[in-house]
Amino acid sequence: MNKKFLSAILFGALMVTSTGTFVSCKDYDDDIDSLNEKVDKLTKDLSELQAAAGKYVTAVKYDAATGKLTVTGGNGETFQLPMPAELPTYSLKVVDGKIQLLDGDKVVSEATLPTTDVPATFDPTLLKWNNGYLYYGDVKISGVEKPQSVGSITEVKDEETGEVIGYVIELDGKSATFSVVTDLKALVFEPELYYQGIEAIAVKSFVYKALTATDVNADADNKDDAPVKETVTTEVTPELSATYHMNPSTADVRNLVKEDLKFLAYDKEYARAADGVVVPEISKVEPKNGELTVWAKLTEGTIKDIANDNKVTVLALQANYLNGDNKRSVITSDYAAVKAVKITDLVLNNAKVAGENHLAVKAADAIQNAPEVKVAWDETVDLAEYVQTHYGAGDAHTKWDENAASGTVEKAGFSYSYELVGYIDGSNKTSQSAHAALKGSVLRPQLPKDGKAAEWGATEQNQATVGRMPLVRVFLNDNNSKKKVAVGYLKVEITGAPAEDRITATTEYTFNEEFTLSCRTEDWVQEVTWFQIEEQILAQLNISKEDFERSYIYDGPMIQYSEATLDAMPLTKLSTKVEQTEADVEGTMTEVLQWTIPANYAYEYFSANASMKAIVRYTKENKDIQGNVISNDYVYVTLTWTPNPRNVTPTGTLANSDKTKQIWFASNSNEGGSGYDEIHVNTEVPAATGHDIMRFNKFILDTFNGHDVTISEIASVYTDFADAELTKTFRFVDPKDAKMTGVSGTIYTLSVNADRTQLLASTPTIANTVIATITDAVDNNGEDLIALANNDIAKDLLNVAGRDALADNLTARLSVETVNECGKSLNAVANNEFDVKFLRPITVEADKMDNFKDGVDVGAEGSKIDLKLAFTDWRNEAFKIAPINYYTYYGVKSVTIDTKEAETTINGKYEPIPANLQVKYDGVTTEEIAKGNFGTLTYINNKVEVGEFDIKLPVVVEYAWGTVKFDIVCHVAKTVG
Repeated sequence: MNKKFLSAILFGALMVTSTGTFVSCKDYDDDIDSLNEKVDKLTKDLSELQAAAGKYVTAVKYDAATGKLTVTGGNGETFQLPMPAELPTYSLKVVDGKIQLLDGDKVVSEATLPTTDVPATFDPTLLKWNNGYLYYGDVKISGVEKPQSVGSITEVKDEETGEVIGYVIELDGKSATFSVVTDLKALVFEPELYYQGIEAIAVKSFVYKALTATDVNADADNKDDAPVKETVTTEVTPELSATYHMNPSTADVRNLVKEDLKFLAYDKEYARAADGVVVPEISKVEPKNGELTVWAKLTEGTIKDIANDNKVTVLALQANYLNGDNKRSVITSDYAAVKAVKITDLVLNNAKVAGENHLAVKAADAIQNAPEVKVAWDETVDLAEYVQTHYGAGDAHTKWDENAASGTVEKAGFSYSYELVGYIDGSNKTSQSAHAALKGSVLRPQLPKDGKAAEWGATEQNQATVGRMPLVRVFLNDNNSKKKVAVGYLKVEITGAPAEDRITATTEYTFNEEFTLSCRTEDWVQEVTWFQIEEQILAQLNISKEDFERSYIYDGPMIQYSEATLDAMPLTKLSTKVEQTEADVEGTMTEVLQWTIPANYAYEYFSANASMKAIVRYTKENKDIQGNVISNDYVYVTLTWTPNPRNVTPTGTLANSDKTKQIWFASNSNEGGSGYDEIHVNTEVPAATGHDIMRFNKFILDTFNGHDVTISEIASVYTDFADAELTKTFRFVDPKDAKMTGVSGTIYTLSVNADRTQLLASTPTIANTVIATITDAVDNNGEDLIALANNDIAKDLLNVAGRDALADNLTARLSVETVNECGKSLNAVANNEFDVKFLRPITVEADKMDNFKDGVDVGAEGSKIDLKLAFTDWRNEAFKIAPINYYTYYGVKSVTIDTKEAETTINGKYEPIPANLQVKYDGVTTEEIAKGNFGTLTYINNKVEVGEFDIKLPVVVEYAWGTVKFDIVCHVAKTVG
């Protein structure tokens, strides 16, 4: 058998207990190895098949009857291959912490399961194939080669419960099975209560005085019926029940029966002995959702109580479990105390009323009271929903069940019963209860037959029964002792209207009017037509226009609901209104609904949503014969606007052809016209008069053809977004906390202000400082002007690099923003972002200088050289003195050299200058700089003979826009001689 197949199968089974660790099986038996050659042939066939099938195989199915393997390719085509008949079917099993591969009953191979990364529960839905690999969730199979087919995974379900108990994996044309359920390892008690801090099982004893009752029927006059309590007390202890968590929760307990279980019972002594230990006799077991519930009777002994006996009775559940290898093992739960709980003073209560509202225990009292139940003449009512049992004396009453329909009391061997109690009312001697029939707890209003109560359904339901008030006697019965425990009477009023709220009709009106984003200010109005009202509401109710408008009242134009349900609550915030027309309320015209949507709300809503909805309601009040409102009938109307078409994506393009070609540059290029990625901003060119070096700005529209930005490719449907309707502005694009290091070495964080007209820089100790702005210049028709700020931080960043290193220049990114006359923007403009490079005004570097000579006399040639510097401006123009002095124009103030920071290569690499060497810089005045003189450097070596080497010196040039820093290198010739 293919080892790749085995590895994949084993991992699949392994995923039952592990999500991240794979343990491979080694040393397969000879019978597996002997099949490798045949499977390898199949693998080769499959490999060749993949080339024809598409990118990969998507499904594999083996037909044992034909011996053919059917493969579905990624392109949807199917192919068939013969399958070696000798390949056996293997299965997997987990035994004693090991995963075993079996051929029938024979263990072929096994591997120890990992003990780490064990999931709390195995989720089989996470097991899947993906591109030929087996995955558990996002975890890919580790150590498994890619199989030649994708394969499939099929669920195996329990025939009785329908729960998934195993899986079949098909891979390389053969199948392997493994089980999700595993052997039971432990039982953990789930406490019902705590008894003096001990986990405990409650054993309820019911204490009551049974009732003696006479027979009643619907046709008799039983108005004085009143069951009588016996003088003796009855105490009944039904079966106890205890629930245990199974470990693992997927344990296989399908074959576990009550005979395999028993309770171990002990009395833990404190001071004295007493009578016998209880003997629990198990009667029923129920495994469900990872839990095991056990019912048992206590056949002997008594439950001990710490307060009275100085003892506590404890139980532990013990299972004689048949595990997967057909061997039995004993599993014992933790011990739990048994607490006897006495239930006394049981009474029947009205479940529909919160708190204490006990039912009358005499028929006469119930007849005099107001009815507890109301039911329409043409409906039925389940009285079980109106009854519940309370217990406990005085104000300490406890609710035993939610209502009689919940099935709670039945678990303890109790039940409810219902009987019609006849009584005569009024001067005409009308039998009230004869106007109803009972089927269990369900009461049906219906006509009597010949003055007597009829069998269920034997007579019609008719409005003639309206106003009749049948009486029902309800007993809580103890089926353990066959006695009656508590009684209550329910008086029922048959009404002409339903006693419960109901939805009598729902309908939806859909509007498909086209919607296009625009500057529209007029509200949108969607109107339901008269025939829609008639066909979809009146016809559904089978009611006339007049009756509908008279009985159903519209909730109101500013009341809408989130859903069409009985318990729907009005929305607290509305953006639209739905009004009912009132043009002809008393006439013959059908009134309609009119849905008004504010234009701006529609704009914002449909920009993000495909459909808009409003749910409104009509309400009809149902009243009893006294005129009291007892219920409501609702008609819900849903208005839905799904525009078709929905035009909500106005877009455009800023074409490169709209840009003045030779003013634009490719990214980080010095070649004008090379591309359309960026523009360059610089200071004014030198002039004798009229130009200011500090004007570092640019009117952005100067770079666009016609001094205007044109947005093209806007769909014609968006008339309010046509280019002529748009105002364009330029704004900074947020660099999102980008970092930049200044000349000083300070690291700045870049950002923009709220309206994106300022580019900001900050440090942990310096708040946001404006380094560039975009402003509307009033002296140039309000055009956007981008300008560099004149402050130390802007200068620190500006002088980082010159135009020979544009990638490192201070750069701002801009976008073209659009807005129409109603303040709305295009959703997107393609190609609307570009970079602005601020060009450093000057660049300074060392010019060719003379060499120093070591060992010459101080002051002799070679001991002193002129500092020669090459100045160029942002145009790469070399500095000159006449006719315009560039040094003066660019405000060059000083040249400084910190000779203490000098470094030399006297030791083969740059290191701080040795103490026996000296370099001095005599400095220079601003006036001398303006003449092109930058001072002299003097070299002195008094102590040692040297060979030639270099000296590197840091130079700082200060000018109008900050400082430029660079290094110069002076060469020293060897000692003369």
